[in-house]
Amino acid sequence: MACAPTRVRELGMFSSLSIPSRRHHSRPWSGPGESRRQRVISIRKGSFVGDTTVISYEYRDDEGRGPASDQPGEPNGRPDYEAWLAELMPLLHDGDPVLDLGCGCGVPATALLAERCAVTGIDLSPVQIARARHWYQRRNFQRADMSTLEFPSHRFAAVVSFYAIIHVPLDEQPAIFKNIHRWLRPGGHVLATVGSDPWTGVEDDWHGAPMYWSHADRATYIAWLEETGFTVLWSRFIPEGAGGHTLIFAKTG
Repeated sequence: MACAPTRVRELGMFSSLSIPSRRHHSRPWSGPGESRRQRVISIRKGSFVGDTTVISYEYRDDEGRGPASDQPGEPNGRPDYEAWLAELMPLLHDGDPVLDLGCGCGVPATALLAERCAVTGIDLSPVQIARARHWYQRRNFQRADMSTLEFPSHRFAAVVSFYAIIHVPLDEQPAIFKNIHRWLRPGGHVLATVGSDPWTGVEDDWHGAPMYWSHADRATYIAWLEETGFTVLWSRFIPEGAGGHTLIFAKTG
């Protein structure tokens, strides 16, 4: 029976909706590599941890509504996760194990997936995981870093990751796709939002705290997936303001 439609590093956890707006508080990386690495560590694992409560509640209220300014014209100020997941759900069966990388507080995608699937939600934010566990006590939520996460091979029928991988440093992202490929069963699927244009930098005031972004362009992500062994079924541009993201759907052999 098919599943019904439905949803790291310290900054890979928010299932975020927006690319940096390039306002005055958005800035690209500059300076030597070590300084950049230290800045990433500081934002992700240092003072930023104390701000996750502010971001969590500003970004998602207890009903799963997001700020309308993130995605004008979309339901509840967010992308249409239900329509995206409707592409995946007919390919899954009741009770299939599904991994949500960067699940945030579990709203809305994880909750929609969990209506019929055995979902494992991964996020590094203790605030997000605590909220998810409170709302969905029978579901499996783990606080973990998607860059160092381990699962047995062929563990999942599908992996979803919405607006999360793009908060991991670019040079670490190919390894994440390799892990996803290993975790998926033969014929398993991955549905993920990634970058559309290349950019790495920091949004100094994103919902009240600094946010790190790092993403390549669409062609690079498709190449990485194909080199890893995925067959890319399709990719779509998801517009947002003056920019946007790429939604990619791929399967293992």
